[in-house]
Amino acid sequence: MSWRKVYRIGWFVFISLSARSIEAITYSYDAIIDASFGPHSAMFRAGEKVVITYTLDPLAVDTNSNPQYGTFINAVLSMTISFPNTGVLAVAGPAGTAQTFDNVIDQPSGQWADGIYLFGGPISSSSSLDGEPISFLEVDLGTGYLTPPAEPLLFSSDALPLFKLPITKDESVLFLGTSSGFTQVDFAAADPSQDPDPPPVPALSSTEYPNFRFWVRISGTRIGTLVAPCLPETVCVAGAVPTRAEIFVRIVGPKPNGYLWPSIVKFNTTKTEVWIQQITTGVTKYYLLQMLPTDSGILPGVVDKMGFLP
Repeated sequence: MSWRKVYRIGWFVFISLSARSIEAITYSYDAIIDASFGPHSAMFRAGEKVVITYTLDPLAVDTNSNPQYGTFINAVLSMTISFPNTGVLAVAGPAGTAQTFDNVIDQPSGQWADGIYLFGGPISSSSSLDGEPISFLEVDLGTGYLTPPAEPLLFSSDALPLFKLPITKDESVLFLGTSSGFTQVDFAAADPSQDPDPPPVPALSSTEYPNFRFWVRISGTRIGTLVAPCLPETVCVAGAVPTRAEIFVRIVGPKPNGYLWPSIVKFNTTKTEVWIQQITTGVTKYYLLQMLPTDSGILPGVVDKMGFLP
């Protein structure tokens, strides 16, 4: 029996609607669906993407005196779960409880495991599952049970983990609650990104977005150059003609899902690549706008609704 099932009964807790004014810590995971179970499982297909983001209060206090179990009320300041392939999105605000389990022993096997449950606070916005709004979010991360002397190493104590936890096979699961009950979605780590690195040239910068830098490459070889002045809240990039902007980049938000949304439009029919890097986090996103037929009457753009956290 897995640790997440052994301790689930009775762990629903009261939550507070007020967040503490502290320097919160945010973690984000790109994962893929491994399997799903429950009333809405047909909506979540194996192999599709899921993005999980949560924010913790590092000042949350452990209210459980047992050294193997931690209970941190109001520790989960926010939680967002998104399924980009199907458009399902749920956002929980402050504040939910985090529960940790360090070297918990399973009886009668004598094996032990580490784990954490993260409960989202009240839902601030969500999609519907078969017409039913999402009313509950939970993310569980843990190790499989090991036989001593092999020791689970997810934690070294029952303290709130203020670091990014690994996604481990068979013990990474999330729950979406609706009026029909709980849908369980097991997830696994996504393959590393195969996006190309930015070109080895100085990045473009703009006072409109001091926490971001940009690279633009056109037709596979031509490096985009900055055009100034530009439109408000816009980075304007030139291609063949240095004074004529043909790529426009904006970053708007935070939007209702908690993310900053990069938006890119181009006024050319050639292959255009754009890299945007958030300086404080080092997160880099790559966007490819494909070459268009010469007779195309449409110049498509890009809007990334899961771009960057503020």
